[in-house]
Amino acid sequence: MGWYPCCCPKGCTNCDGSTPEQMQVELSGILNGVCDTCLDFNDTYILSQTEVNPCVWRYDFEGGGYIQLHWVDQFIVAVTLVSECPGQTIELYWSIILGDRMNCDFEGSLSLSPSGFQFGCDPSASTCTVSVAA
Repeated sequence: MGWYPCCCPKGCTNCDGSTPEQMQVELSGILNGVCDTCLDFNDTYILSQTEVNPCVWRYDFEGGGYIQLHWVDQFIVAVTLVSECPGQTIELYWSIILGDRMNCDFEGSLSLSPSGFQFGCDPSASTCTVSVAA
């Protein structure tokens, strides 16, 4: 029997320990800007680990767009939201710099701070909370 690299859960090499297949991202405090549908992004999302990169979890919106959690390296965790508002692309970013390398399958939650945006919505007072999906 041959070896099949896609048969088993993959571990993220940017963190210690096991890697969960799903992560939860809760967004709150996103305000309307030029786009008047930004409040709809304030919700809780379950993201699934991607096949291509085991350090990335993703949730795809119906009709286009996504939320992506990326364990960028040993010390940076980032969340990106990309969507459409009529005539323009919305991009929102949150991140955290960790003091120490940690386990991806952690207890509790991480609070990420807004780290930028491109047009449409105002995330300046928003919160992004990341935890392992139950």
